[in-house]
Amino acid sequence: MGWHRIFAGLACVAVAATVLAYGYLFGGWFTVKRSLAEHRAFLSAAFDLRLPPAADGPAPAAILMPGCLGTQGHHRDWAAFLRRQGWATLTVDSFTPRGLHGTAALTRVCEGEDVWGFERAADILAAIVHLSTRPRVDPGRIVLFGWSHGAWAAMDALTFGPASRPTNLKALPDSAVANITDDIAGAVLFYPYCGWGTRSRTRGWHRRVPALLFLAGRDRNVPTGACIATAAALKDSGIPIEETVFPEATHWFDHQGGDALMPHTYSPMATAMARSQTQAFLARLAGRTDTRKGN
Repeated sequence: MGWHRIFAGLACVAVAATVLAYGYLFGGWFTVKRSLAEHRAFLSAAFDLRLPPAADGPAPAAILMPGCLGTQGHHRDWAAFLRRQGWATLTVDSFTPRGLHGTAALTRVCEGEDVWGFERAADILAAIVHLSTRPRVDPGRIVLFGWSHGAWAAMDALTFGPASRPTNLKALPDSAVANITDDIAGAVLFYPYCGWGTRSRTRGWHRRVPALLFLAGRDRNVPTGACIATAAALKDSGIPIEETVFPEATHWFDHQGGDALMPHTYSPMATAMARSQTQAFLARLAGRTDTRKGN
């Protein structure tokens, strides 16, 4: 009889944990809720907007969402690369405004104990609104760039619609979400987390935009197979997503230099291939958005 009670108690705990997890992920339980205007003001000091040199008219913009350890050298390298291609860059620091400073705090994010992808997805909406107020930026040509945890956030942002809401934003009607996300022209995603708790895995993308997905065959930080399965499901739903798996690459393959917190191997070949594909992808998007504007 005693064992029966123990098992019954464990079952109740498991059910309660499942309900709480579902409420956190999809119901917005335990998250601070702000209006979009309040959320933009909350993040405004963390927006690092830089313009391309000698831009001829309003420039298209890339929103950069770094991984769980915040902005690192490879994110700055990519931002400089994008500006040389004529794109403005807006790098979003999601963690400093939330009081997450230092290695210990950011490690909690990496381990899934704080700030999940869907919470940072709301940061992307705030960033898009922020760009719409900048006269030297074309808010109708925005591409999302994300790395690891930041790529999870970017993918979750693309699910936003009637069936997937930003649960940490209040008083935001579906029409407002649609108007904001309509400005997203594409996405470039590096080794995202695609496992349990990600919305792309269960809800698909409401925004049917083209995307590049770069994965590492020797990734020990995120499950590459889950991303391959997610990409296949997105393709089946009509999303034009192109994934490239670099068989010998590791997580952070595009980061030069060592880092004890994120053991990795820099791959010049994979990085060069990713840049070449990204450059061609952005050129295609530029032609597509110009045609759309002409219509």
